[in-house]
Amino acid sequence: MKYNEFLKHLKSDISKNIYLIYGVEKYLVDSAIKSFKDKYLDEVSSSFNYTSFDNINDNMGNIENACETIPFMAEKRIVEIIGKDLLSSKSANSKEIEE
Repeated sequence: MKYNEFLKHLKSDISKNIYLIYGVEKYLVDSAIKSFKDKYLDEVSSSFNYTSFDNINDNMGNIENACETIPFMAEKRIVEIIGKDLLSSKSANSKEIEE
């Protein structure tokens, strides 16, 4: 899905459970994530319903728990996993991470 299409989905409340946001345009990636946060989180609920991980290899148990946690006083919960080479074929655990 392209960026403009993503924004249309977000505005019309046709949201999916999982989005994979990636690309070479860091500004568009950051803007898409910010759009999610602005739509689904407010100042009070963001500390409960937003979790960010810097690397997929941090601790898969923690990532799974964050994804399975029910949102608290909000419609959605956002889990962001930042991975520079996450989906590259050069990644050592690419098959495991993909699954």
